Amino acid sequence: LGGLRKGQTVLVHSAAGGVGLAAVDICNSKGATVVATVGSADKAELLQQRGGLPASRIIVRDGGGKRFGAQLDGCLEESEGLGIVMDSLQGPFFQPAFDRLARGGRHIVFGAASMTRSGRSPNWLRLAWQWLFRPSVDPLNIIAQNRSVMGFNLIWMWDKEEEMSEMLHEMMESVPWRPPHVGKTFPFDRAPEAMRYFQSGRSVGKVVLLV
Repeated sequence: LGGLRKGQTVLVHSAAGGVGLAAVDICNSKGATVVATVGSADKAELLQQRGGLPASRIIVRDGGGKRFGAQLDGCLEESEGLGIVMDSLQGPFFQPAFDRLARGGRHIVFGAASMTRSGRSPNWLRLAWQWLFRPSVDPLNIIAQNRSVMGFNLIWMWDKEEEMSEMLHEMMESVPWRPPHVGKTFPFDRAPEAMRYFQSGRSVGKVVLLV
């Protein structure tokens, strides 16, 4: 979807998670520049060690959407803008990233973590507010801006077996994959606890159930 090319700047949200770390590996293998976001400062060290990212290109999302825009600007001083955004968050982090897409840039949405419940006592009022004022894009404006927003959900690609198989084979052949980073394991009988931990935002890498 992203049409990743060497030299592009790619924003990867939640880059210390399982999907995020894989995205960083793909970008590094293709010669792209990664700007990564994490939910807490203690996750930055993993990205520096495993992903080889300098601290100057790791953003801790601790100030909401308004501060996020300024944080992005600090990472993009030597770039013409974002070529690709890998967005698993949406919410207040969508617009600042979309506004900083380069011409021809692609904003790929594959999640909405900032707009979903977490923990046993979710803030329903906050979630309702975010849903009511969720981001919107004017299709007339994106023509002049030469930008695009694309959605992806692997679950609904179940009947595209041949297409997905070809894509996966090409990716497996072209990327020097490493074993995934396993952040924490749980025995199978503690699956509900594992899910709560995964939803807490504290996890890094893969959360694995041992059968």
